[in-house]
Amino acid sequence: MTASRTCIPTIAVCLSLLPCANHLHAQDTVNATQRNTETVAVDVLLQQQALLSTSAKGEALFVAGDYMGKTGDPALPVLLYHVLLPPDVDYSTLDVQFTDCRTNALKGTWTVGAVPPVRSRDDQALWPDGLDAKNPRSAAYGQDVFLPVSHLAAFRPFPKRQWRMVEIQVRPFRYNAVSGQLLLLESFRIAVSFARHSRPTLSTRSPAMSSFIQQQVRQLAVNFNEVMHEYGVRKDAGKEDAP
Repeated sequence: MTASRTCIPTIAVCLSLLPCANHLHAQDTVNATQRNTETVAVDVLLQQQALLSTSAKGEALFVAGDYMGKTGDPALPVLLYHVLLPPDVDYSTLDVQFTDCRTNALKGTWTVGAVPPVRSRDDQALWPDGLDAKNPRSAAYGQDVFLPVSHLAAFRPFPKRQWRMVEIQVRPFRYNAVSGQLLLLESFRIAVSFARHSRPTLSTRSPAMSSFIQQQVRQLAVNFNEVMHEYGVRKDAGKEDAP
């Protein structure tokens, strides 16, 4: 992931939730309050020069992440972060928040193009009601507010064999189309809260079965070194010594 070059991960575990406006939680939290809740926290830094430049047409050119949004809305990127959790995490109790958020209004005025329409198998543009090739922008371009409302887009469980991760979608930019201003989320803390299964579903001391999968997880997870001991991986084990 391109953005991983500009993120600085650290880790912390606590027993309480951290309040923040950028907040999502799992739908099913049955019995979560009856068990101890832990929080894995990862600090992230983002740099403008690694995410944004200007196209030949003078539009904002986002050079990292994938676009997400409805056809006609401002085409803002989404970055993916993967946080490693203990092997006995109860995915139904997941709760994700962004805390310690620091945003910066970027200098100048910016033009952000619209999300293009989905195309059919025969390469025909499928426009939603009210939009077409001559009018490709949605009502979002007429609102004097920063959109989207939150920098936290979504999250989902992301298991790989024995390894348990959560994938978090981050919107690094918010855009006011009326003023042409862009807000960049320069630094923030991802706080993932969860409870463990009362009965472990996986051995917490057995090394991961596949070295290939382990290397994938090592590259994906921004906090691999801090949690790998939960999977029986030695802290002094190099990549070539990984089981």
